Amino acid sequence: MLIIARHAPAAAPVPGGEDHARPLTSQGREVARALAAEWARLGPDHLVASPALRCAQTLEPLAALLGLGLELDEHLGPSAKPAQLAEALAYFVALEGTTITVTHAPQLRELVALLLEQQGIALDEEALHIPTGGYLAIEFIEDLRPARIEVVRRHPGPGKEPLTLVG
Repeated sequence: MLIIARHAPAAAPVPGGEDHARPLTSQGREVARALAAEWARLGPDHLVASPALRCAQTLEPLAALLGLGLELDEHLGPSAKPAQLAEALAYFVALEGTTITVTHAPQLRELVALLLEQQGIALDEEALHIPTGGYLAIEFIEDLRPARIEVVRRHPGPGKEPLTLVG
């Protein structure tokens, strides 16, 4: 399974401020804790985030809860280009087990669009709009190589009802 999430609510950009350094708000920290509780039930094997502080902070409660390391990947950063995202996607799909990755809205849409395109699946652009703290859960038919998508669910946030987009 692959979870591709948008970071939890973060502080607003400050003119002249460093975008990478924007932390989660108090609401964002609550969302991150709720996501950790929800995602812990999936038994993730890999945690990967954009190096932006808000993305790392979204995964930190889960990493602490499960005692897992958190990998920061520039390929998921706010200025990541399509070629970098394609490399990141190939890496995620090749990993065994469940991977949870946290990135930014444009990169999330691009990652998912690339993955769906590779598998011949078309979705409306609106389906790929994920709010902060929301995520897509992508399940694969694991015994096929390359793995094929079986189900894609859009989760608007922790504890909210998912919408099945594929499957």
